[in-house]
Amino acid sequence: MNDRFKSDDTRLHRFVALTFLTSEVTCDRQEGACFRSSLPTSPVVLALVLCLCVFLSACVGATRLPTRSRGQAGEQLRKDEIDFRFLENSVVHREDIANKLARIDTGCRDPQLFWGRWAESKWGYWWMVAGNNRSGGVGDAKRTWHMKNLLVTFDEKGVLQNKQFVEDDRVLWQQLHEDIAAQSGRDLSSLGEVGLTVKFGPMILTPSGIEVVLAKGKVLITPEKLVRFSHAESSDKHKSVDVTCHKFYFSEKTAIGDNLGFCSSAAQVVTIFQYLHQAAPKGMRWE
Repeated sequence: MNDRFKSDDTRLHRFVALTFLTSEVTCDRQEGACFRSSLPTSPVVLALVLCLCVFLSACVGATRLPTRSRGQAGEQLRKDEIDFRFLENSVVHREDIANKLARIDTGCRDPQLFWGRWAESKWGYWWMVAGNNRSGGVGDAKRTWHMKNLLVTFDEKGVLQNKQFVEDDRVLWQQLHEDIAAQSGRDLSSLGEVGLTVKFGPMILTPSGIEVVLAKGKVLITPEKLVRFSHAESSDKHKSVDVTCHKFYFSEKTAIGDNLGFCSSAAQVVTIFQYLHQAAPKGMRWE
């Protein structure tokens, strides 16, 4: 963990320590834990709550924190770098968005689509476990992060047509699927080859199919064998904003199994979506 993240966590610990003295705790004897809300309480109630927390051995809680935002590489964003008010202008061009929102730009090269993605945190959580005569108590406090997305589509002249802010990744994939499907068809050769690394080795999307390079040779999975395409939740939301994970499912078992999972940059995901819209069977399930 670099110094920037350490200092942020340190500030959170201090903030939680102050909040602990000015918030209310609800303890559940049956569950064996306490839950804290940000409501003021009297010193007498606070003393009683602390005694109950010690008796129950553990406490957990959440608290409101100053908003923080992080960009593609996990760097902290300034408010002016995610100021979207200009999008309400009567005419907005793709170049305007690319310049003003460069810190959240996923690098999508599609001239008719802009995809901005960043992580935001407004809350933190903490937990503590009381110690005994032989050992001291333990605890920790961290921020909770949520992904946010901006999808913008443009007409042939590069003028903004529609914009949508999306926080749910399931809605994101559905909307991205619809936006790309609405575009006119293009030749697969214009997409170029998409190179990714999977657990078996390099994977390349070609007009002929999905090619996986193994130690013993190459395996080609033709497009008609694709039956489902699914998505996984982002694992590290404040350090890997740009990376998302997905999985192909095949109609039959191949040399690499009946499915293939991979993680890729957001820009590559757009190209993969475009590839699937052109190459995959019409009945393939999008999840």
